[in-house]
Amino acid sequence: MEIKEGHIILTKQEYEQLLQTIAALEATIKVQRETINKQQETINKQQEIIEKQEVRIRELEFRIKELEGRLHQNSNNSHKPPSSDGLKKSH
Repeated sequence: MEIKEGHIILTKQEYEQLLQTIAALEATIKVQRETINKQQETINKQQEIIEKQEVRIRELEFRIKELEGRLHQNSNNSHKPPSSDGLKKSH
């Protein structure tokens, strides 16, 4: 390879090697693009799952609070009759 007046002069062998290198790089880029596209699809699916899980978590947290509230009810803080309080522990 030599440079003349700002131009690169290649031998036929160097030119063929350069074409092979370019083809290999193009093939690598194609595979990488396919990989990136698959990864983006996976990310999108995971984001959908995360959003559904966030909704479900909020629902379950609400339900837990609701059940805990019921658990702590007795005849003094609800409309339950005293007989529903169960046995009190003796200290």
